[in-house]
Amino acid sequence: MHANNNIIRYGRNSFSLLLLFLCALLAGSCTTDGERNSTAYSLLVQADSAYVRGNYAKADSLMELCNEEMFANSKPASMYYHLLSLEQRFVADRLEEDDFSLADSLCRYYRGSNSVEEYSKALLFLGDIYVTLKDYPSALNHYLEASDLAVPIPVRCWAAQCEGDLYYQQEMFDECKTPYRQFYHLAVADKDTFRMARAALRMGAVYTIEDNVDSTIIALNEAIKWSNSLPFINDISVYAQYRLCDIYIQLGEFDRALDLMPRDSLNNRNWAYWHLGQNHLDSAKAYFLELLKTRNIYGQASYLRILSQIEMQQNHSADAYHYASLYEQLEDSIKVLSQEEDTRKMNVRYKVNRICKERDEMAQQQQITFITLIFLSGVSVLIISLLYFMWKSKVRRVSQELMQERLLRKEEESHYRLSTKNLEENEAKIKILQEQLNQAKIKNDATEITKLTLEEKALAAENLSIEAERCRSEFLIKQLKAKPLYVHIKTHAGDDKFYLTDEEWKQLGNDIDEAYNQFSSRLLSVIAVSELEMHICYLIKLGVAPKDMATMLFKSRNAITMTRQRLYKKITHKNGTAKQLDEYILAF
Repeated sequence: MHANNNIIRYGRNSFSLLLLFLCALLAGSCTTDGERNSTAYSLLVQADSAYVRGNYAKADSLMELCNEEMFANSKPASMYYHLLSLEQRFVADRLEEDDFSLADSLCRYYRGSNSVEEYSKALLFLGDIYVTLKDYPSALNHYLEASDLAVPIPVRCWAAQCEGDLYYQQEMFDECKTPYRQFYHLAVADKDTFRMARAALRMGAVYTIEDNVDSTIIALNEAIKWSNSLPFINDISVYAQYRLCDIYIQLGEFDRALDLMPRDSLNNRNWAYWHLGQNHLDSAKAYFLELLKTRNIYGQASYLRILSQIEMQQNHSADAYHYASLYEQLEDSIKVLSQEEDTRKMNVRYKVNRICKERDEMAQQQQITFITLIFLSGVSVLIISLLYFMWKSKVRRVSQELMQERLLRKEEESHYRLSTKNLEENEAKIKILQEQLNQAKIKNDATEITKLTLEEKALAAENLSIEAERCRSEFLIKQLKAKPLYVHIKTHAGDDKFYLTDEEWKQLGNDIDEAYNQFSSRLLSVIAVSELEMHICYLIKLGVAPKDMATMLFKSRNAITMTRQRLYKKITHKNGTAKQLDEYILAF
């Protein structure tokens, strides 16, 4: 009996020990999983910090330790991982149209959340993708929104850099100077050596635009100094030296350029022009022949033209003719490539529109399913409340749109309505005075008669003045439309090689100021505008279409659109569209 009891007791103890062991093993497993997830998320945070501070090598190595499966059980962590995957390609300038769907999803996810920094980054990445799609106005809108939202200085630096680069790529050189300077001052204020180096590189571009050679050289030397002081490897110094060599070669300071030029493929172009500048024709020819291996056909065309000239100087007529023939063939290829690029843009645009349409349809289907589930669950009151709220929101939105429309029209009609109101008020006062005058005549009050008579004459004179001013304004506008310069612009705007001389722009400004109550000085009293912006405002007043403005001002249509958007923000301190600027100027 005792033996049996001992066996039973031993069995129970063994079972209890086994149960405790399994519980401990399970708890240890859970703890290990939790620690593993926490460690993986910590790696993401460290990688994000490294990307922001410019230590790309460290950041890439941290990202290699992570994969999507690590964050499959947490949507916030998964979205953060995808955001960093785009950030990795963003800093490496490798974002493509295939990244559009992910970037758009991240914008939707972070929009309206407390993650303002992540949302501003997603906007920057999506803006960069729009640049690859050649949709520059959309890119600018995303950059401006990111700039307004961003709080951390490094992200604001990114936004200013992207905005400046966009203007620079579009050859809007005056517009790129402000964001580049903002980029520089933010980096200096934050004592961020990495961004100080990058900003100095771009300030070199600003000074080049301003034709300030000395300041350009100083800025590029600053970029080299700060780049070399960084504790991690970067290529800022390499490109700064490359541009500095280019400047010295253009200035004819070949010895100073020689001190900075390494023998690498990046500097082959500088070596080619260095030898050409010193009339080392054989060496220059060797470098230009090496440069022909580049995939950039625009550069190849330039190098073939120079090679043809070198061969002519060396009296090698056959070789010169050969290079000239290749140059002509390449010019034909460039034309074909331009046509293929236009086709590619259309295909990409179709792809993006399809992605957006599919996402919208999916979102709509999800909303229908959600409403159906609520209906089936019997929460009819909530549905009614939701529908009521949506209806009220729509009514409020329509009301706001109507109010905005009335405000836009109000300024255009204000002068006419004011004069009409004054006339009506004066007429009413004259009737009252006439009644009072009749009463004074009945009472034979000579003093009152004289006073009332003078007041009546004063009001009548004021009415004549108002009517004259109204007629004068209408006459001046008709006169403007009848002037030869106005007719000339309206007839030929948009024609190839049609433009105005400086004297004609000045005359147009005088004509518009005369017809529209000193329009130029009134606009300048609101905000300082550049010559290009004032010319655009003149053409808006004349009703010239944006595409015709682009032809007259030697700008792309995208450049005209972005300038109008930027001017609207300068005047109103709000983001808006180019059309809103047109409506504002027409009503001004």
